[in-house]
Amino acid sequence: MEKSVVVSPLTVPQLEINRRLLGSSAIAYQKPGERDIGVRLDIKGFVRRLLLFDTYILYSVRLKEIPELVRHFGYQGTLELLSSGAVEIRCECAQFGEGQFSTPPYPRLTFQFHVVEAHNRDQYVIDNLGEISRTPGLTARELMDLKSAVMKAVKQPDNRKMFSTDVAPAFEFDVLHNELLLKDAVRFVLAKDKGITFTGDFDLGFDKIAEDRYRTDTNLDKKLSLTTEELHNVIKTAVLGVSSIAQRIGEMKAHTALSGFTDGELPFISQQTRLTC
Repeated sequence: MEKSVVVSPLTVPQLEINRRLLGSSAIAYQKPGERDIGVRLDIKGFVRRLLLFDTYILYSVRLKEIPELVRHFGYQGTLELLSSGAVEIRCECAQFGEGQFSTPPYPRLTFQFHVVEAHNRDQYVIDNLGEISRTPGLTARELMDLKSAVMKAVKQPDNRKMFSTDVAPAFEFDVLHNELLLKDAVRFVLAKDKGITFTGDFDLGFDKIAEDRYRTDTNLDKKLSLTTEELHNVIKTAVLGVSSIAQRIGEMKAHTALSGFTDGELPFISQQTRLTC
């Protein structure tokens, strides 16, 4: 018998799939002893996306890709690329997080989800412009012009509206009603983080007990040798993974663009929403 699929209320408008793509081209790395991450550009993938789509919306890692663009395309070529409309930049840090924020403590297997974002979005982008100053070989004037071109290429849809009208309702719907999706997400985290392949069924449900708090009802602790703390972290990671997919779909709608998903995410997509293209 086929499993029924619960469809989230989040929908994506008709998209012109041959026109706009939202994605990342960053290859992140971290040198031993350094806290900050570095970024290299997946130049082959970047160029391929430029050729296949009219507009590539670069999901930027704090604008660390800009010096890499200059390294590959040169200063003038980067300016022309940014001003052509072929590249737009998404520079945001908004996402769902879980934890206590100036609220009374709560027991394990109770979760408090929040949208975490920069206090001032414009200032966040301005602060990240410092990464451009690391571009070698440019004069002060060239750096100023490059920063100006980047600022014009940064597109900032209304995050608050996106989360309040699309992402948060879809996320809450999945938490409270999409049991199949949540179970698959938990199995995925168990395999990835704990090396546990668990194919059996188990109980998993959530009750909303406050504005942003959800209590878990599960018997997974009786089926696996996990401590309450380990189980809490597995479920938290799984639910935040579900939230990231809901956010990705919301951003597709906000930017009127397609986005890619990994092979591991595809089963979740099919259960979370039906995309119409």
